[in-house]
Amino acid sequence: MNASLVALCALDVAGAALIAGLFFYFATRSRERHLKLWALAWSMTVVGEILTANDLLGRPVSWAHALTPLFGVAAPLLFVAGTAAFTGRKYSQVWTGLALVAALSSGALEYASVDPFRAVIPLVFVLAGAIGAAALQMFRSSPGRGSHRLAAAAMGLWALHITSYPWAAPHADLLPYALALSAMLQMATGLGLLMVHLERGQAALARKTKQERDLIEYAAIGVYRVNPDGHFLLANPTLLEILGYTEFETLRQERRAADLYVDEDLASLHLTHAEAEAESEAIWKRRDGSRIQVRITSRRVVDADAGLEYFEGFVSDVTERRRLQAQLESASRLQAVGRLTGGIAHDFNNLLTVIEGNLSLQQKVASSANVQDALEAGRRASELTKQLLSFARAQEGASPTTDAVPQTKVLARLLQRAFPESVDLRVQTESAALSVALPGPDLDQIVMNLVINARDALAKNARGSVLLELLTDRAAGAALLRVSDSGAGIDAELLPRLFEPFVSTRHGSGGTGLGLSIVKEIVDRAGGSITVYSHAGFGTCFEVRLPLAPGAEKSQPPEAYSRSETGTILVVDDDRAVRRVTMRLLQIEGFDVIEASGVAEAKRALRPDLLAAVVDVVMGDGDGFEVLDEIAQRGLGVPALLMSGYPDRVLRERGRGTHPILAKPFRRDDLVRELDALLRSAPPRRNQGAA
Repeated sequence: MNASLVALCALDVAGAALIAGLFFYFATRSRERHLKLWALAWSMTVVGEILTANDLLGRPVSWAHALTPLFGVAAPLLFVAGTAAFTGRKYSQVWTGLALVAALSSGALEYASVDPFRAVIPLVFVLAGAIGAAALQMFRSSPGRGSHRLAAAAMGLWALHITSYPWAAPHADLLPYALALSAMLQMATGLGLLMVHLERGQAALARKTKQERDLIEYAAIGVYRVNPDGHFLLANPTLLEILGYTEFETLRQERRAADLYVDEDLASLHLTHAEAEAESEAIWKRRDGSRIQVRITSRRVVDADAGLEYFEGFVSDVTERRRLQAQLESASRLQAVGRLTGGIAHDFNNLLTVIEGNLSLQQKVASSANVQDALEAGRRASELTKQLLSFARAQEGASPTTDAVPQTKVLARLLQRAFPESVDLRVQTESAALSVALPGPDLDQIVMNLVINARDALAKNARGSVLLELLTDRAAGAALLRVSDSGAGIDAELLPRLFEPFVSTRHGSGGTGLGLSIVKEIVDRAGGSITVYSHAGFGTCFEVRLPLAPGAEKSQPPEAYSRSETGTILVVDDDRAVRRVTMRLLQIEGFDVIEASGVAEAKRALRPDLLAAVVDVVMGDGDGFEVLDEIAQRGLGVPALLMSGYPDRVLRERGRGTHPILAKPFRRDDLVRELDALLRSAPPRRNQGAA
């Protein structure tokens, strides 16, 4: 019996030590609180089992025997605390108080010479109750899982077995079986708890893996992973959509990563670099052959533990963003040119007003062929400034419709300066006016892209021509813009994809391939159409059909005029030369004239007997409309004729339709005709001679 008892005690201690070792191993790897508490509990159990074995084998140590209750109490309390931490419940200090009371009671009973097996009854029931409570917590933590139920069952049986110690221990024949059953239940409980812990860890890992997989699957950007040979290991649905695929297996079998790149050097960079991270943009080829611009953030990954090396990256399709950016930059450049053109044309208008006005005076005194030629040159210069101002207004977003003829002619003159001397740019039109339902900047982008492409289609230093035509397609009820060149033509295989983004015929010239895609979008948005005709060696022709502006009216020739009355006229202009020539033109017609160099001086010069006022709109010290407001506030009733180099813009911005506007530059006939019409339409005034 002694030999078997020794073996059973050793088995009991060894089992507890094994469980304690396993808990300590996992506690050092995961650092979770419940594992640390369980490891300490089983360590206390090992010490308690050793002290109990000494007592049972008849070799008690007095000081060690006194420590047995202490370790017997500490182990279950730590065990309960660990179970509470694992299940997410708060440990109740009631168990600590009960355990201390039970330990003191057991010590007092033993000191009173009560049978030792009976003396530990209070302590045994407290310990059994604590372990039973832990079993109940474990069962409730996840009642649907078998591992939790098995662990709870083992703990419950262990608690019941503890209650049998006071009655079974005095019987020598039952003692070996009790010890063997205790060792088995301890082992079952410990292994059950370890199983529950590992199962929860695996479930957490599975959840984390699923979350990471979902993050990749539902990411709004493309995610890929390729091996050093360029074969795809992973591609999320967004990347498949970007590339035009529906199944990853199809992508993996058909393409390698390097096959996506138009630029092989960029492919080599992204698939061989050793940097931690690289970010750049590249042109990729989709499954159908179309091209897109993508932004890529990639890196090289080396997993030493798994012995793997791969490249992973994040991809976003920026084709639309870059197209809009290019369109915005082009519009900004045109707007800047428009502002510069408008400023120059405005100043030039004033000079032409002086020149033509003085020539008109000279013609009145002594007409000659020289004066007539000079006036004709001035007329042509005036038409040019009107076209320049029309171009400037278009860049400011003046109107959803545009007179395509002057607008295109001005832009052609500007583009001609970007042509080599060996290339001739010609413009042909059917009529002097052709209004299209398209804003000026959009029309300019179409013309500029097509004309520049035609220029680039001609071999460098080779003679050639580019023809820009503006016609009316009466059958389609549309304006026809045609740009033809005498270049080498476009390859037949490139024609179907010509309007795709990043498809360019400028080999090695730095073209982005965005120009024609922008043209196509503008034309489609306007409700038009674009067609290209090209044959190798015979040049290329682009035909753009644009809808005509509704309700476009033809300009009427000016009516004959005759002066009806005379009187005193106030001329207001901050440009001295313009002011003086205007005064002389009126004086030669028999009017008395007084002058004002600005708004403030004009307000002082106003008086009731004025026949009319001729007022410039934009002046250094204010606005010509301030003079009109002053006339209205003082009730003078003086009719006013405005002068401006931007007559359309003035009406649009000021919203004033009650006062006529004389466009600069003007001649004597224009001035007198507008003034006579103003005086005819003005209501009669009384007491004009009153001061």
